[in-house]
Amino acid sequence: MKTPDRLRPLLDEGLIDSVQRQLMSGKEAMVFVVQSGGETVCAKVYKEANHRSFRQAVDYTENRKTKNS
Repeated sequence: MKTPDRLRPLLDEGLIDSVQRQLMSGKEAMVFVVQSGGETVCAKVYKEANHRSFRQAVDYTENRKTKNS
């Protein structure tokens, strides 16, 4: 599988060894099955704020002070 751009820094730093597959995708994040230190684990990757799509997004984000959190 092609490594998603948001997981590339983790791969480059050696925190994960490989990306196996996408497990699921939701309204604000995607979950991938990855290999790390010989173990199979999951990595949750949050979508960019402008790519999130769910109802009442304005209500959800209006009180947040940091960008893209």
